Amino acid sequence: MNETNLTRKLIRKLNENPDTWVYKTMGSMTRAGVPDLLICHQGLFVGAEVKVPGNYATKLQLHEIDRINDCGGMAAVVRSFDDIKDLMDEVRTIA
Repeated sequence: MNETNLTRKLIRKLNENPDTWVYKTMGSMTRAGVPDLLICHQGLFVGAEVKVPGNYATKLQLHEIDRINDCGGMAAVVRSFDDIKDLMDEVRTIA
C-alpha cells in the first residue's frame, strides 16, 4: 500500500467518529513539513504524518511534529489505523 491509499483509508476511518474532524493537507499548497492530516479530536489538535513502512519523516516534518507537541497539541508519525487509535487514546487521556 502506498501513502496516498493509506491516507485515504485513515481519513475514511476517522470520519466514522462524530467527535473527530479531519483535513488532508495539500503538499504544494501547505507550508513544508506540516503533517499530512490535521485533526481536531474531542477539542484537541492532532497532527498525523502518514508514512508506509520503509518510509521515514524528514527532519523538517519531525521539527513540525515537535512544534505541535511543544504547543500543547499532539502529533506523530503514523503507519496504520492502530497508530492513529493510539494517538487518539493519548488525546482522550488529556481531554
